[in-house]
Amino acid sequence: MTLTLSKDNSFLTEKQKAPAFSFFFRVHSGSEKQLHDAGHMRSKCHEVIKNASLQSSLTEDLIKKVDQEIEKLDLHSGAKSFGIFVSPEHATTTLYYTYLPERQYKGEYFSALESLYAEQQSKPYALFVFEPRAVQVFKGQGDHLEAMEASPELEQVCKVYKHKDSTHADKDGKSHKGEHDVKWTKELLDAISALCAKAKSPAVLVGNSLIAATEEDFKKSSLQCAAVVEEVVHASGGSFQTEYGAKIAELIQANNTKEWLSKCNEAASAHKLVTGNDEMIACVVEGRAAKLLLETPAWDSTGLLEFSALHEIAREMLAKHGSVEFVTKNTLEKWGGQAMLLRY
Repeated sequence: MTLTLSKDNSFLTEKQKAPAFSFFFRVHSGSEKQLHDAGHMRSKCHEVIKNASLQSSLTEDLIKKVDQEIEKLDLHSGAKSFGIFVSPEHATTTLYYTYLPERQYKGEYFSALESLYAEQQSKPYALFVFEPRAVQVFKGQGDHLEAMEASPELEQVCKVYKHKDSTHADKDGKSHKGEHDVKWTKELLDAISALCAKAKSPAVLVGNSLIAATEEDFKKSSLQCAAVVEEVVHASGGSFQTEYGAKIAELIQANNTKEWLSKCNEAASAHKLVTGNDEMIACVVEGRAAKLLLETPAWDSTGLLEFSALHEIAREMLAKHGSVEFVTKNTLEKWGGQAMLLRY
């Protein structure tokens, strides 16, 4: 069984038949000596469940559920962290393409805060790397890149790019400023849009100077771009997939942060922004909360933890059809590192 990102977060908001355990593990912690393998995960989960002082039959049932979930894990999938959620009537495992600390929670709900952060950082994208003679296409999640599998849509992108109009290009394949074949650019962006629609992912374009696509071109197309890089980068090097993915992940988050910072300032001007925990909880309960913005957490606490006020607010946001967004550190400094945008 192949584990994928959770497409339905409802289990994070539903009250579970207690106790509900949330376990978070990182696959690699930067040192081979600290590599978290399945044996370590199993041992830690067993320890936490056994220390919960439950009836022996329930303890055995929960341990069995945990073991079944861990057996599904592929530690070589490219994922960097796993979330394992187990209660007497529920068992789910999700994989994340970002690092999380090793944490455990026990309560009536599963922990949503870490899950929301990790899933946002793991959102898939389609990376198009334009080179003078060809285009390389990758599937991306976080900083993990792998070659896009063959499909008619991918073949069309490569075909259109290969037949680009070369009359306006210099010896390096770059288009002269202000000169490009509008018809060809539209055809290429349409082909990219079709592939992204199939992959259900936004696009990241690297080497945009070779196709000379403008903001106006993007607006006219149905293409959703998470990031655009003008410089030409060659993807043929052996270290490309292990090194360049991190730059893309940072660029996507930077663009996302810029957009939400602007919305925060607009909301503050319109008196539709609150920052204190008590205010935020009240607004969530009233159904006024639309978006909770938090800075990338420091994740300085590990082990068996208690739910914080932010855990409760994040879970309530989901339950009331709001959403949570994480932005880069220090972005929300003037609001104390957190801000809630209100509907009214």
